[in-house]
Amino acid sequence: MFFCRLLIELVASWSDYFHAKDLEFILPISPPLNEISYNDYKFRYEYTSIISAENFAEVAKHVDYINIMLYDYHIDRAAGVAPIGWIQRNMEFLLRESPVSASKVLMGLNFYGFEFTPTKMNAITFSNTTICYYPSLASLSVRLRYAERMNMGVSIWELGQGLPYFTRLL
Repeated sequence: MFFCRLLIELVASWSDYFHAKDLEFILPISPPLNEISYNDYKFRYEYTSIISAENFAEVAKHVDYINIMLYDYHIDRAAGVAPIGWIQRNMEFLLRESPVSASKVLMGLNFYGFEFTPTKMNAITFSNTTICYYPSLASLSVRLRYAERMNMGVSIWELGQGLPYFTRLL
C-alpha cells in the first residue's frame, strides 16, 4: 500500500533526525484490533490498523520503542477504558503476527478513568445514575504482571489525572 510506504519513509526520516541528536524515538500507534460485535459477552475482533504485521516489523527497525496505545477502548456499552481481555488480545496478536521483539514494544496504560451513561462518556464525575471506570492498584498490578510475563515495557498516559499512589507499583 502506497500510504504505508510513505509512513515508513516518514518514520525512518524522523528516526534519523532524533538519533542524530542522541534522542530516543518512541512511536505511538493505535492497537490493531477493535471489537466489532458483542453478543452475550462474546467478543469478536477485527483487524483495523493501517499498519500490517510486515509493516509493523519494518517500522520497528527505525524506532527505539513502539508504544501501543491500549486505552480509550470504544464500544456502544459500558466496558471500561481498557479491558484486560482487549489488551491481551491486541498484544498477543501483534507479537504472534510480527517478528518484532516484545522487548521493543511498550504496552500503553491509562491512569485516568471515565464515567459512562447510556448516552455519553465523559471524564470522571460523580452521580448515582452512572458507572465509573477508573484503574485501581489491583487492575494496574494485573497489567504490569502481564507486561512482565510477555517481556514488554509499559508506557503511561498520565497528565495529572491519576492518583499519585499508582506510581508505587512501578
